[in-house]
Amino acid sequence: MAAKELLYRRPRIFLTSCAAHTVDLMLESNGKLSLFKGAIEKARTITIFIYSHHKTLSMMRRICDKRNIVRPGGTRFATKFLTLRSLLEKKGKLRFMFSDEAWVRCKLAKTAKGAKVEAIAMSDSWWTTVAKNLKVYAPIFRLLRTVDSDNKPSMGFVVGMLEDMKKEIIQVFKNKEKDFKPVIDIIDGKSKDRLFSPLHMASYYLNPYYFYRDDVVKNCKRAKDGFLDVMELFYPDVEQQVKIHTQELERYREGNGSFARIGAVKAREKSDLNPGKIILEIESYMTYKLSIVPLW
Repeated sequence: MAAKELLYRRPRIFLTSCAAHTVDLMLESNGKLSLFKGAIEKARTITIFIYSHHKTLSMMRRICDKRNIVRPGGTRFATKFLTLRSLLEKKGKLRFMFSDEAWVRCKLAKTAKGAKVEAIAMSDSWWTTVAKNLKVYAPIFRLLRTVDSDNKPSMGFVVGMLEDMKKEIIQVFKNKEKDFKPVIDIIDGKSKDRLFSPLHMASYYLNPYYFYRDDVVKNCKRAKDGFLDVMELFYPDVEQQVKIHTQELERYREGNGSFARIGAVKAREKSDLNPGKIILEIESYMTYKLSIVPLW
């Protein structure tokens, strides 16, 4: 009801879902797949056991140079990823810990839980699964950090990063559809009504980093339609729409005019620029203003 009232009072705005929450839901759902669930549960078993006993905690900190295993993240599911990565980084030291004389003499080593944790730490197959899990989680986590950051506008990168993320995940599974399909289906399902709004697609279309990289964006009907939806909402005057269609959009598509300048061409290759700051600096030196500006 609040959204409907807001749109009624401010018809030229867009309502979008929280991108960070959406990506977090991807991490959550993937964590429930059998490939991830078993590895995460065993990682949890190790960390709970170590942190629940002062002797094991002391041994771990001594062998791991006083570095903790658990790495808190911005969300519960990001914390799971960071903890898995931390465990893998300490693989050698943790395996040494459970073969060290101090552990052998420890009473906990004789318990059922102690034996179980030791078996997990010494299992080559578990460590292999953890490494594979992290290869899948890594691009999703990169997207989470991007959309949850205040360093630069991220909307123009969401769709592009999603597409690159899916390609990277498919490669992890060596293009075997039966393996990567459950993960990709989750990503597509969570993104469908949340990260593919007209505003997201317009930002993707007007991001030079993706637009000039190849012809994928230029030929993406959904991206162009999103741009047109946004343009028609922001510019209700038909004459303005005609000008954008026939002049400015054509220059942008072909990379002509200001878009052909050496600085503009070089900037296309950079994914870490803050265009908002750059635009303000340009406007402070130039006496004219473009009516259409690429949205990163």
